[in-house]
Amino acid sequence: MAAFLFGWTRLLVIRPALLGGIALIFAAYAAAFVPLGDRGVRVAAATAIAVLALANSRSTRWGAAVQNVSTVSKVVALAGLAVAVFLVGDGRAGAFAEPIILRPPSALRLREFPLPGDVGWRCTGWVDRGAHDERVG
Repeated sequence: MAAFLFGWTRLLVIRPALLGGIALIFAAYAAAFVPLGDRGVRVAAATAIAVLALANSRSTRWGAAVQNVSTVSKVVALAGLAVAVFLVGDGRAGAFAEPIILRPPSALRLREFPLPGDVGWRCTGWVDRGAHDERVG
């Protein structure tokens, strides 16, 4: 019964909320390049979801083409950012500078720093990354 309820909850609540969140983040970043208000960000997010749904329901080739274009654009943007860091960066600072000598804080001050697990943040990455785990078993 629990697995049945989880499946329907995932279908009707979890997955649509996750896709909506990803679309809103995409639209908020797009608003940095194109002036959009709050309503425009929501319209852009809904349009992105509709365009991707149409491409994926048209054919798997269209869906794969959209995925390939988005992946290539991400890789090109990251590579361009890495190249820009070396071209524009200052060699006397950052990773090429003299090493910084760190002194560990005292035991009393160590309690002031949160542990990495205390943050409670995680990134799911692919929406369906757990789907292949379900098919294995």
